[in-house]
Amino acid sequence: MTKYIFLSLLLLPSILAAETLQLSTLKGMLTADICENVLRYAYRNLGIEIKVNKYPAKRSLILSSSGVVDGELMRIVGAEKNHPDLVRIKTSICRLNSKVYVKNLKFKFNGWQSLNPYKIAIHRGHLYAEKGTKGMNATSLGSDKQMMAMLLKDRVDVVISQVPDATKALYEIKNSEIIGLEPPITTLKMYHYLHRKNAHLVDKLDAELQKMLIAGQIIKIEQDFLKKLETGH
Repeated sequence: MTKYIFLSLLLLPSILAAETLQLSTLKGMLTADICENVLRYAYRNLGIEIKVNKYPAKRSLILSSSGVVDGELMRIVGAEKNHPDLVRIKTSICRLNSKVYVKNLKFKFNGWQSLNPYKIAIHRGHLYAEKGTKGMNATSLGSDKQMMAMLLKDRVDVVISQVPDATKALYEIKNSEIIGLEPPITTLKMYHYLHRKNAHLVDKLDAELQKMLIAGQIIKIEQDFLKKLETGH
């Protein structure tokens, strides 16, 4: 009996490790936190905990596609084309929404080309914004707070920012003059990817995400997260 107890104790760390998945994702994006909250909820329904580590974009993909970690927290559809060892979960886990932010500027907003006459601030390294403003008077900055401060001082006319990051920045500078225009200039569905070694979890996880989607839990997690950013809690 004592022998079996001893063996069980030796195996316990391995059992616990098997119940935790290591995921990688891009650092510096609050959208990743929303995706993480959604996945944490879904995985817990399967009896699994997740640990998320944040890296530069390319390094995150190297780690997840090589199997060093168990999967990629979030990517747009198509990541599997260049990384065939990654398996995409079919149900989208969150949205990457970006808006145009202005202060006392009225114009007919109709996509990227309507921004051409204005001085624009974009986040350095955000490729979608670099592509959308190519050939325009755009300045790349290192933080959303810095972009919003420039807009507040009328040093730029418009800011292009991801909604969660902009919401946090506006709370931090305590400003109510700046507004985000509708509709979002970019909306991308984000998907979770697992390394093929974890393929046995794909259908189970997708079923949980489908339940959450139908019940409205995925959108509620996003809305609750944004409300906390608005109030600083």
